[in-house]
Amino acid sequence: MPPSDEVVRESLQGRIHWNVVEWALMPEYKNVIMITEINARIPVINVSATAALSDVAKALKNQV
Repeated sequence: MPPSDEVVRESLQGRIHWNVVEWALMPEYKNVIMITEINARIPVINVSATAALSDVAKALKNQV
């Protein structure tokens, strides 16, 4: 998000603003996803110990 006065104020109050959220269900955590068709390795970072991101993940799972 552009750092407007409102965004900065809300950030200082603990509100998180994201411009884009992309996610996919991952029933079993893997630290790398391989896409063999294009010979690509996509690293996956386990952020389950981060409270804010864990809360977002729970809310997104409830949307499914």
